[in-house]
Amino acid sequence: MSGLQHVTEVSKLPPRSRVGLVRVGLHGALLARGLDPFGTACLAGHAHGRGGDRARVTLGENGMVASDLVDAIAQELR
Repeated sequence: MSGLQHVTEVSKLPPRSRVGLVRVGLHGALLARGLDPFGTACLAGHAHGRGGDRARVTLGENGMVASDLVDAIAQELR
């Protein structure tokens, strides 16, 4: 796998990797709803950034975990 380590359980990933999985999951969900790939990438990136800002204001930078980001993104998309 050219230097990449295969991880079979998300719980074994470092916390920052899990936050990246939130964006990947958001991207996949938007694609499944029929959005075009470019529009999906733009919306996922924007919502991920806004969700991160919202979570930072509410929770602070040091205590945030991936599930906090999911909740904040959901609020941004409403």
